[in-house]
Amino acid sequence: MLGASEFHVAVCSLKGAGRQINQDSHAYKDGMAYAVADGVGGGAWGEIASALLVGHLMAPEQISEQCIELVFVKADQTISDKLKHLGPELGATVGIGMWPCDSTGDQWLTAWVGDCRLMHMQFNSGGWFTKWISKDQSYVNLNIVPPQGIDANSPANMVGCGMRLPPSKQRLTWSFGDRMVLASDGFWNCVDSAYIEEAMNHNASHFSMDLAQKLCQAAQMRGSLDDITVMLIERRKP
Repeated sequence: MLGASEFHVAVCSLKGAGRQINQDSHAYKDGMAYAVADGVGGGAWGEIASALLVGHLMAPEQISEQCIELVFVKADQTISDKLKHLGPELGATVGIGMWPCDSTGDQWLTAWVGDCRLMHMQFNSGGWFTKWISKDQSYVNLNIVPPQGIDANSPANMVGCGMRLPPSKQRLTWSFGDRMVLASDGFWNCVDSAYIEEAMNHNASHFSMDLAQKLCQAAQMRGSLDDITVMLIERRKP
């Protein structure tokens, strides 16, 4: 059984410029599940779609590629059914989650639909460096021709409107001292890995609980008008 004291979390979510509400959602259970979701494109009921997806991503008791894929499929149907009762407007969400695959907490599975993203960071030689970052399920990355008028970097797969593809999946080794950054596209569209490394290295030996807020604010200062959610998790020896 993983101890909650092993995992330190800093999270911030900011409403986009000119938005009435924040359509991002996030949740975590220490050592068991972490998730971020984004209501797509400011569309109708995006905040409901993202909250429903996060609820599903918190729920699985068995962790495998097949089980997690089924979680996304169930979320897709639940969201679709829910939004049909709210009105004729379409709504959808994209999201990413991660879960431990074994009792040690060393092996983790991450899965995502769309363009929420995860960055895995390690501390080496006195500084933070990017070990791995997920690749968006965009039209360009999936080699799919987008519909007319849709940017090739837009999500090609969404939850709640009939997932056209399974979620992308990756197994990770989360060693003591490593950090994970989960965030919505409002963050990633304006902040690159070099800036995140610089922000981490500014106070390299200390896990700052306000770092997630500083990263969100940095994205806004760099021009993000979208809702922004950043979740930063560090695993420490208990």
